[in-house]
Formats: sequence, structure tokens, C-alpha cells
Amino acid sequence: MKVFISVDMEGISGVVSGDECSGADKDYGMWRKTMTLEANAAIEGAFEAGATEVVVNDSHGGGRNLLPEELDPRAVLSRGQPLPAMIAPLDATYAAGMLIGYHAKRGTACAILDHTYSGKYHRILINGREFGEMGLAAAYAGHFGVPIVFVSGDDKLQAEARDFIPHAGSVVTKHATGQTNARCLSPQKARDLIRAGAREALSRLAEMKPFLVEKPITLDVEFATTSPVDQAVCLPVFERAGARAIRGVFPNMVELVRLATLMTRLVG
Repeated sequence: MKVFISVDMEGISGVVSGDECSGADKDYGMWRKTMTLEANAAIEGAFEAGATEVVVNDSHGGGRNLLPEELDPRAVLSRGQPLPAMIAPLDATYAAGMLIGYHAKRGTACAILDHTYSGKYHRILINGREFGEMGLAAAYAGHFGVPIVFVSGDDKLQAEARDFIPHAGSVVTKHATGQTNARCLSPQKARDLIRAGAREALSRLAEMKPFLVEKPITLDVEFATTSPVDQAVCLPVFERAGARAIRGVFPNMVELVRLATLMTRLVG
């Protein structure tokens, strides 16, 4: 059983500030270690459930956050920033995927560091339904027939996951009371729950279903301002759909994510 684990940073226990997720904060090194230990908890749970191979993708920012020396040596680490980002290394050879340290989509009330990829995005919709990074990852995995079986993050991320992938197990690492305030589990408690939750979710793999979107796929992107539209429509697949919006139609999620990631790079 081959398992893919995508690890973001905003949803790990204790993190409440954007600075803590980057080198701008003096404690960034501590949060990198916390992120790595939560990844290890998921790895441990996966192997306890019978995984034969685990690949961990560093999915935060430039993909250079997890500490290779401290990652469980049984896992393979994918790091750096490929195109498309976050869950790109996943393919049909995997039996299951997990999302550790994820966060809620932009515009979610009282969610820690809510956003969807770029601060320039107001909303991302697929076939008229609003998606965040968790939903996009689940849809990308679904293209390959791979179910997302487990997620961890704040309580708002858990609610979002229940809407998209209700079969998946989940662990709440913190209860958000604002965008930069939360009641956080101790890191050790969060790790214990993640380990047990990952193991339990994989034990139910037979009942898990991949998240699928109807094809062809219509992508609508609404920006916070008008200027990114001028850049995005330089890609011929996109057309203007309003003063702050673009639209594109794609044959599948792989093509959508590839072009959307390129657009993200284009508009900053």
C-alpha cells in the first residue's frame, strides 16, 4: 500500500501567524520542527496500518520547510516547488492520500490564516462550487482514482473537509477563534491524534471514495483587484469573465491545476 502525504504549515498545532510560517519569524525553526513531527506522526500511522511505501511532499511555500534530517527515515521526501505545486507528485500508483497541516479556504470566518494559494485570489470556483486548497488537492487526487483519507488542521478545515470528503478521517489541531487566534492542542497531543487518526483512516480504505468533478471542468477565478486579470488573460486558455474575474474550461483536473499554477506564478 503506497501512501502520499502532503504537508502544509498553517494548520499545524500552535501556528497562528503568517510570520511563523516563514523565515521572517525568529521562531520559524521551531515551527519547521513541529511541522516535521506532525508529518512523522502521519507516517507512523500509515506504516502501522500496513503501508509499504510513504512519500511526503513539502507543500508549504517554496517546499523547503520540512527538516530532512528529522523526518522518519522510512519515508521518501519530495521537496522544492514543482509545477503544479502542493500535490503534484501524486499519481495513480498511490492507494491513498493524506493532507496534514492544511487550512480553510479564503473567506472562511474565524479560520486560522484562511487563504487560497495567493492573497490576490478572492474566490476559486470549479463548476460553480467554491474550492480551497484542500478541495483542489482532493479533486487532483480524484483524477487518478486516489481517495484523500485523512486531513488535519483547525476546526474550520475539518468542517470544509466534511463537505467535500465526508468519508475521510480528520484531526483538529486547534480551534480557531479568529484569523490569528486559536485554542491549540499541545504539539504532543496533536501528534498522538494524527498518528491514531491516520492509522484508523487507512484501516477503512476499502470504503473510501475518490473525490470526482464532472468533466469538462469550468474554472472561475475571482481576484481581489482588477489588475491580475490583465496578466491572466495572456494565457489563451483564460478569458475575462468580469472586471475581477477570469474563466477557463479544462478537460481534466491535471490540465486545470497545471494552467492554474502557471497563472498563479504569472500574477504573483
